[in-house]
Amino acid sequence: MTDATVVRVADLGFRYPRQRDDALHEVSCSVGSTEWVGLLGPNGGGKTTLLRLLLGQLVPDTGSIEILGGPPTKKRQRIGYVPQHTGIDPSVPASVLDVVLLGRLSGSTWGPRYSQRDRGLAMAALEETHTADLADRAWRTLSGGQRQRVLIARALASRADLLLLDEPTTGIDIHREKELLRLLEHLNERLPIVMVSHDIALVSHHMDRALWVDRTVREIDARHLDSDSLEHFFHEERV
Repeated sequence: MTDATVVRVADLGFRYPRQRDDALHEVSCSVGSTEWVGLLGPNGGGKTTLLRLLLGQLVPDTGSIEILGGPPTKKRQRIGYVPQHTGIDPSVPASVLDVVLLGRLSGSTWGPRYSQRDRGLAMAALEETHTADLADRAWRTLSGGQRQRVLIARALASRADLLLLDEPTTGIDIHREKELLRLLEHLNERLPIVMVSHDIALVSHHMDRALWVDRTVREIDARHLDSDSLEHFFHEERV
């Protein structure tokens, strides 16, 4: 790699309690500081598990993970994460700014209260994601595409140096998807991105590299990826 390595995974193994087989086995991979890397693979293959390990939410049984030069648990504040499911109850009367400020909780010296700096960083994240005009809107009134942008703003509010996303284009229309991808291309100019996706065209047109995750991880050529090559790869891996 020509750029600095921000994610380094070596010989990682992980098994959930009471499961007979490893969820991930002998995984080694890396992500450079300028890269946009896609995670592909079958349902249940371990893509979300890998993200959770990178976040420090899970601890590997074997091997090691280094994020931005240290263990994930020590670098959590520098990792922006956009989950597949928001976990935000739509009945809660939260504004968009309230949601984005959640990204400042672990970095705030005020606990559940926010400083002027917290609010400034939250508004800067809204500006960068072109959602500042929504700051006072109720979260429950947003469309799917607007919510995804706001969730990215929440991730950025922590001043993240790495962005992890779990299927962010799911459930949004093609117009909003294009807007979201343009935003991610812009963000990738200043920080690396790792993104789970099932969309082969999206990965091949926008990402630098792709990793196939199915208990283990293997790199595949994102720029020449199509349904035929992926089908061949899938069966090759399962033999």
